This record gives sequence, structure tokens and C-alpha cells, in this order.
Amino acid sequence: MTVLDVLPIAIGLVWCILIARFVWKVNRSRPLSLTPAASVQVARSGLVLTPAEFHRDVVPLLRSAWDSACFCNSEAFKRLTSFEMGSAAAIADGQIIINEIIRKKFSADGALEDTNFEQMQRYVCPQCGSRCQVFWEQFSIKMDRYYVVWASPPALLSEALFIIGFYGFDPPDQVRGFRRADSIDQFVAALAHGER
Repeated sequence: MTVLDVLPIAIGLVWCILIARFVWKVNRSRPLSLTPAASVQVARSGLVLTPAEFHRDVVPLLRSAWDSACFCNSEAFKRLTSFEMGSAAAIADGQIIINEIIRKKFSADGALEDTNFEQMQRYVCPQCGSRCQVFWEQFSIKMDRYYVVWASPPALLSEALFIIGFYGFDPPDQVRGFRRADSIDQFVAALAHGER
């Protein structure tokens, strides 16, 4: 094989890398959107909402509660937003909360950083000064996720609440430490005040 034989392959690889990098940059700023089909039923009891219903019924309550006092002292809030299994799976409730509360209410601290196959943005809570790093990974055009690494990690709760559930290429059948909420009020109180 000569250099001329390998050159078209090398040029093709460079183009693929450039296109993938462009798609990565364009997609990083788009808001997370989950379709109702993304919701995976993990538990059969308790409250079940689609992502659209969660946006409509829960997000306004969370925004209002956050405007009164931040959630940074709530271990349930930290645990839900820091869920990361190391696989292409996520908890939809946490994804929406990261996008609607942390990315929209916290202040960005520094520039967006590329780290391996993730992007990371540092944030500071304007109410209490808590610091966190939000990581974003894209597994495909239809599967991406955020997770948060808190400067002050969450304590080990016996369980945290969710409403929508898990989704992804390999969503877990069972995850210890998470339970479906019985009501929207119970879910909001757990995140806002740490009540169970």
C-alpha cells in the first residue's frame, strides 16, 4: 500500500471527525427534549407522568419553590441530578430538572469545556453559592444525558423519588435507592425541603 492508497481513507476519517465535532457543538446548546416514548415504566405503583405532563404539571411548581429557596441543601435534589450509571441510561426527571433549574437558574462559572467525549460547564447557585459541574454526553442523535457532580456530594439517602422514570439504550430494570413518588406534592416537597 502506498500513501496514495491510504490518502482517501485518511481524508474520509478527517471529514467524519469534523462532521461529528460540528454536530456535537450544535447539539450541546439545544434544550433536552424527551418524548413520551422515552419514559420507561420501572414501577407499576405510584404516580406516572410523561415528560410533557411533567413539564406542564411539575416544572412550574419546582420553579416557584426554587424562587422561594434553592434546593442545594436537599440531598434528594442532589441525588436525582447526579444519577450516573456509567451506561447509556438516565433518569428523565433528573434530566428535566438539570435543564430547567440548574442550567436556567444557576450562573455559569467559566467557559464550556470539552473533556474526552463529554462537555462540562461549571455552575454556581445564585442563592447560596453552592458549586457544581454539569456534564453532557451524547450517545446518538436521539440519546443524550446530563449529570451533575456537586462540590458537596449528596449524602447516601435510603431512597430518592422520581415520577417519569429511566430511559436510554440500556435502562435498568431495577435501581436501588429510587422509588416512584405517590404524588406531585410529595415529589416537590422531597426536592425542595428534603421531605419524604
